[in-house]
Amino acid sequence: MENSKNILDLQTKDNEIQIVKARLNEINDQLSDESSVSDASKIDDAIKLQFQNLSSKVRKLEGDNLSLLSQQKSVTTKIYGGAITSEKELAALQEELSSLESKIEGLEDSLLSAMVDYDRYQEGVKKSADNLSSVLENRKTLLESITKEKGRLERDMIDLQTNREKLQIEIPSTVYTTYERLRKSKDGLAVSIMRGERCSACNISVPNKIAQTIGTPDNISFCNSCQRILITDD
Repeated sequence: MENSKNILDLQTKDNEIQIVKARLNEINDQLSDESSVSDASKIDDAIKLQFQNLSSKVRKLEGDNLSLLSQQKSVTTKIYGGAITSEKELAALQEELSSLESKIEGLEDSLLSAMVDYDRYQEGVKKSADNLSSVLENRKTLLESITKEKGRLERDMIDLQTNREKLQIEIPSTVYTTYERLRKSKDGLAVSIMRGERCSACNISVPNKIAQTIGTPDNISFCNSCQRILITDD
């Protein structure tokens, strides 16, 4: 086959094109993948919501506690204010006071527990906000980087396609058709170079009868083992 270097160069060019295409696909996936920001935002929203709920809970408990303390003060004032007129009234007030003290004790325990959670989530809100800010900054940096890379690769692709078209013109259509068929079935490696007496692709010895035909005009030689197009490296 005349000008066998052209078909080898075409294979090299096709491999370069595939590498660029694969990287462009990766970049497009990265550009559309907002999962890191979405996940960080969801976590941040969840922590903020929990913190808001705890804030409301703490305010309610504090309000309830103030109300009970006010009631306790009122009952205590009545008991020790000298306005009680009967033992029955005193007993009722003492019972009410005991009930209020019990409620206050339980409420203060709940308030203490809520305050512990409040402090913990307050720190969590800060950490979550810092994390979201970091994720957003990293995403911005990544987008700037891969957008520039994408532009460069797209320009490279135009040059590669142009050079490929020039190479294709130099290859007979029948040879090109065979090359394309093999490239698809052989994982992009349609052409193999003879290294000594062996096919460099499969490392199997090529019979002398086939080896003698490699490089002859109007002839395509194939490896008897892997069926790839054989060319010499000279």
